[in-house]
Amino acid sequence: MNVLVRFRYWVIAWLELAHVSGAVGLLLAPDFFLAFTPFNLLLSAALVVASHERSSWVLPVGFLGAAFAGWVVEAVGVHTTY
Repeated sequence: MNVLVRFRYWVIAWLELAHVSGAVGLLLAPDFFLAFTPFNLLLSAALVVASHERSSWVLPVGFLGAAFAGWVVEAVGVHTTY
């Protein structure tokens, strides 16, 4: 069992705090916060993987679903004015 599985709710709270503060920061100082976007995405993915039980099939399916949803949103955004 992974160590962070016991602290799963703290990891979720930390990720929520990081994303809310990042969203507010992008509105107030976009140049400063845009530089941290790749770090935030990598750290978030690492925390999710580290705090998830290894024997579950939900994590890979969730990552594939998120990747597909991101691709669809990107394709719609490129081919429309939205």
